[in-house]
Amino acid sequence: MDNKQQGSSGIGLEGFYTSQIQSELSSRLGVETFIAADPGERIQITINGKTVCDRPGPAVVSVNID
Repeated sequence: MDNKQQGSSGIGLEGFYTSQIQSELSSRLGVETFIAADPGERIQITINGKTVCDRPGPAVVSVNID
């Protein structure tokens, strides 16, 4: 069961738009960001051979290795 709620992080990010948070994360070392701006682009994320996300764009995907 997924109990996530909008703005329930408890770390003080509730007053920021998701786009602002994404922009800040993308600017940091240890974060690699991929952008699929075209609605016709397909976003597919595979982890250990299992597709965990398969959807049409647009999308911004960040990988945090820090």
